[in-house]
Amino acid sequence: FPFWPYIRLMIVCWLVIPDFSGASDVYKHLICSGLSLYPQIVINWFNKRSESSFKRQKFVAEVERFVKENGAEALEKLIASKVEEIKAVSCIEKEVVGK
Repeated sequence: FPFWPYIRLMIVCWLVIPDFSGASDVYKHLICSGLSLYPQIVINWFNKRSESSFKRQKFVAEVERFVKENGAEALEKLIASKVEEIKAVSCIEKEVVGK
C-alpha cells in the first residue's frame, strides 16, 4: 500500500499539532470515557493480562527446566506425541459427529 506512510504522517500531525486538538479528542472520547464508565472492567482486564503473563513465564520456565533435564530431543518427541494424540482425538470426534 503506497499511501500508508502519508496516512500515518497525517494521523501523527493530527495528534501532535495543537490547532487540531487531535490528542485531546482521542483522550476525551476514547480513553477518559472508557476509564470513567466502568473502571472495574478496566481493572479486571489488566489483572487478567498480568495473570496470563505470569502463566506464560511459568510455562517457559518449566520448558527450560525440562530441556535442561532431558534435552531438546526429548521435548521434540513429547510435542510430536501430543500432536499425534490430538490428531487421533480429532479424527475420532469427526467420526462420531459424522454418524
